[in-house]
Amino acid sequence: MHLELNDAQTEALVRELSNIAQNDRYPLSPRIVALKEILGMLRPEPERETLPPQHHYETPSMGRYSDDSRGCGGGQRPSEAVLISPRSAAALLH
Repeated sequence: MHLELNDAQTEALVRELSNIAQNDRYPLSPRIVALKEILGMLRPEPERETLPPQHHYETPSMGRYSDDSRGCGGGQRPSEAVLISPRSAAALLH
């Protein structure tokens, strides 16, 4: 079916279909989906440019709590660190 509409008629139809589709209580109902498809035929949306692919970021292999001893703290996590009392530290120094 092909309708011969002038610009004013097309604009009025687009405006009414838009109002019906936007103000309906059930926007995913088959009736509204069909109206949106008709609206898309009357007023096609411009093509959007494609987005660049997303970058895949991986966690750093060496970080604050790495297992090697090159970093500050000897590679131990704070929960694994050995706590020494001041009295024990003084005994070790003498």
